Amino acid sequence: IAAHEAHVPLKQLYAYCEMARDLLTGEHAVSRVIARPFIGEPGNFTRTGNRRDFSLEPPGHSHLTALQDAGKKVVGVGKIGDIFAMKGIDEDHHTDSNMHGVDVTIEQLQRSDGAGDLVFVNLVETDMLWGHRRDPHGFHGCLREFDARLPEIEAALRPGDLLIITADHGCDPTYRGSDHTRELVPLIAHVVTDGSHTEGDDVSSLDDAPFTGGHHGFFSDVGATVCAWLGVKPNGQTPGVSFIDANVTA
Repeated sequence: IAAHEAHVPLKQLYAYCEMARDLLTGEHAVSRVIARPFIGEPGNFTRTGNRRDFSLEPPGHSHLTALQDAGKKVVGVGKIGDIFAMKGIDEDHHTDSNMHGVDVTIEQLQRSDGAGDLVFVNLVETDMLWGHRRDPHGFHGCLREFDARLPEIEAALRPGDLLIITADHGCDPTYRGSDHTRELVPLIAHVVTDGSHTEGDDVSSLDDAPFTGGHHGFFSDVGATVCAWLGVKPNGQTPGVSFIDANVTA
């Protein structure tokens, strides 16, 4: 549901979305109702950072709830809390830009007590501003902007931390049209072993790290891997196979 912020106040737009969320259940259920506020003049509209997602609750047990059941804290950054309707999320930190998301991520890493918590981050501008529009120049700039901040994230990690960077769908911004494409997504995993920060490795090419050397191609494998690294065994209701050696713990 898109509306101009000058004509439909955010509070009213969110109320419309909540009404739609209440209607779109049962036979007519949809996974998410999305508020997409924008500003600007005709022909030059721009989405703002005030997007909100109103999601159905996950239908059952998840890797996030498994972590909670094991006493781990799950922190959502960006739209993570919205996507999961706060089920399995202990703390929710909304952000208004990618760089704000990186700032909050670093803050959460620095305040962690090292007890094996999960910081789950979505950088929404990557897709919202550049991916959906298939803007290769904007997408390139967005990736460079994140890449420049990655050393700050690495510096906030501690020995035993596992960093996973991936995407939730393909995106070829050079292809005609708009919105998503269907490529396989990158999956990069990096473990801090002794406080020194080395180059991250693709999971398919690791030799001396505790990775199995591959995965089955499902997003659920990431969740299973996080649980395995944190020493949590889901109750069998969650899909996915860990691509990390279950005998190695953080």
